[in-house]
Amino acid sequence: MAHARRECEQLMELVRGIHYLVGTLLPITKGIVIMRRVAMDCFKSRAVLDIVKIHELMDQAVFNPQSRLLLQLRFLSSASTRLARDFSRSSSEGAITFDCSDELWIRLGSCFHDFDLIAMETLLIFMTFLACQSPEQAHEIETDIRMRLAFTRHVSTRQIAG
Repeated sequence: MAHARRECEQLMELVRGIHYLVGTLLPITKGIVIMRRVAMDCFKSRAVLDIVKIHELMDQAVFNPQSRLLLQLRFLSSASTRLARDFSRSSSEGAITFDCSDELWIRLGSCFHDFDLIAMETLLIFMTFLACQSPEQAHEIETDIRMRLAFTRHVSTRQIAG
């Protein structure tokens, strides 16, 4: 379970990083952001299905492409937070009670399925966002990402060594 939790945390970090980057750069984006809708009918976990209907209702009221992108990012962020909480609770309960039931594994499997779906949707939003950038803005974004990755690797290396 510890390995699965680490995987969950790494996925959450990726999603949060992309959400932060797109959210901070979206207001200065001059191009039109062409949007596709998030594949709501593909989610399986109860944690996410609880907020899908709210998102679908709000999505119908938003017409501005940039606002729709922000709404999708908020949904994915909220879904990943709820999913992480549900996954943590389920895996902890399973570890404490030594529960190996099919129900627990189905619930954890649904969580991982939805985490993968959230990561895929987040990457699709990021690719759409990048496609709307000028070459100069895309270069700035690339530089920013490289600096963040270098810093993250430096911090991770120091934590492992220390």
